[in-house]
Amino acid sequence: MAAISPIQTPRPHHTWQHGRLPEILGYLGAALVVGAGFALVAQSWSSLSLATQTGVVASAMVALYIAAGALSLTAGGRQHLSEHVARRRLIGVLAALAAPLAAMTTALALEWSGVDFGRRDEITMLIVFSVAVIAAGFAAWWVPGIVPTIAVALTGFMWIMTFLGSVIGPLESPLLDPIVLFVAASGWLLLAPRLLSPAVLAEALGMAAFIFFQVPTAFFAFDRPMGLDADIEWQMDAAMWFSRAVLLGFAALALYLFARGRSWAWAVGGVIAAGVGAMSVAGQTLGLIAGLFVAGVVLLAASGILIITRTRREKSRTT
Repeated sequence: MAAISPIQTPRPHHTWQHGRLPEILGYLGAALVVGAGFALVAQSWSSLSLATQTGVVASAMVALYIAAGALSLTAGGRQHLSEHVARRRLIGVLAALAAPLAAMTTALALEWSGVDFGRRDEITMLIVFSVAVIAAGFAAWWVPGIVPTIAVALTGFMWIMTFLGSVIGPLESPLLDPIVLFVAASGWLLLAPRLLSPAVLAEALGMAAFIFFQVPTAFFAFDRPMGLDADIEWQMDAAMWFSRAVLLGFAALALYLFARGRSWAWAVGGVIAAGVGAMSVAGQTLGLIAGLFVAGVVLLAASGILIITRTRREKSRTT
């Protein structure tokens, strides 16, 4: 007698509207819009008053926290975020982005109160970076994930370097440097695996380092000294465009690998590389900045349409 085959449950039919595409288009579009906004604001930033600068940065920080809090409440609070994967990722991104804005708000407020950052006051910078570490740690506690974890790593690294230069450096005690770095690295190795699995953590840190090492060269055009030798000028141009091509090429590769099923660390790295690379190419050219903004808005609109269409189809199947 022929064996009875088990009942096959039909697998959901996935179209191009399903899967990871809508979410990644939304993040990529947001990165381009934010990059265009930064490039535009940078042109007139120095002409703004200190009070206006503080208000702009503080308002952006508050807006991010309000958006993250509202999304968390609609999901039922922090204890229920694990049931909403996409929303949890978005909250993590918003809370992590608020960390550098909290540090910038602190720095501008201190400068507004009379602190002179031009004197290279390391203690004041230590206070600023401490705010960044606390804000990033809060994001990692609130929504454990790739972006908050990387935010903790980057802000912690800047805090340690500032601490070594301001507190330990003047003491001229060579033994304290490796002791502080040992304690910091040990703490990170104990903490980070609680937020991410080791494989994803390794991928995320590797991509963060890859992007971090290419960014300064990609922005050579903004702080290049005048009167350079023609050969040096050519080499700097070549290095700048090489780094820009590397960033954009890495973004395409990372997003392709993510679409093929790799972890969200690749999506994070791809979106950051795309936004930074596009911003470095746009520079201060208004036409290119406008192009970045329009491209970002189109991607955001496409993401929204895909998500709305997918939601309606899923509701129609359940009714």
